[in-house]
This record gives sequence, structure tokens and C-alpha cells, in this order.
Amino acid sequence: MAMKATAIFLTTTISFICVSCTGKKYQVSKLDIPGEAEIRIVTDYYYENDRKYYYQITQKGQINVPTTYICNGGDPANLQFSLVSAQPGEVVGVVESRKPNDVLILYDTHSGESWPHALDSESFDKQESRGLNLLH
Repeated sequence: MAMKATAIFLTTTISFICVSCTGKKYQVSKLDIPGEAEIRIVTDYYYENDRKYYYQITQKGQINVPTTYICNGGDPANLQFSLVSAQPGEVVGVVESRKPNDVLILYDTHSGESWPHALDSESFDKQESRGLNLLH
């Protein structure tokens, strides 16, 4: 009987681990940028302690910025993301309504550059510096 219970426990545990690691995500928000671009914010279907949020940017149907981690957060039903821009059509930012002074994403529509997405082999310091440059 103990072996049967152990086998059921292991099967259930392995099934749970496999399902929770599938990486399936669903869209929380889609923000349209003038010029046929959009920012999609997604989160995991399955999570343990806190939801992880990611973004992806497409322009004219092509992925410009692959799925990139933004932050951890709570229930997606309580989050409202919006675009901000100093000069329409150039650099846009994404904020969450509860913390409008905290820019979560930056995207230059002309160069395709985005933050916090890191470029290949980019150090953390260079990534942060690039983000600050996009703000100015």
C-alpha cells in the first residue's frame, strides 16, 4: 500500500511539475503604437508565489523585441498598463496605473531599441545606461 501511495504521489508531482513548467503565457494587455507596432504584456498561466510579467514588441507583423521579463506582480485583473510618450511617434514608455512614475518599458519606434530587453552580451551596466539614454 505504501508503494502504491508513493507511486501516485510521484506521478502527481511529476505531472504538476511538467504542467507548471510548460511556459504557457496569456496576454494581459495589448498597447497599440502608431506605425503598426504593438506592445503585448503577458504572464504565465501557472505560477507559484508571484506572477512574472513579460513583454513582446511587434512592428508590421514582425517580432522586433522577443518575449522579455519585466517584473513580478499580482493579479492581472488589478493591473492597468498604458503608453506614455514625450514626443508622439518616437520613444514610448509603458507604465502601470498604480505607479505612473515607474517606467516599465521603453521603445524607440525609429531604431527598434527597447529597454529592459538586453542586447546580446550586454552587461547590466550598459543595459541600464542604454535605458537612461532612451529616457532623455
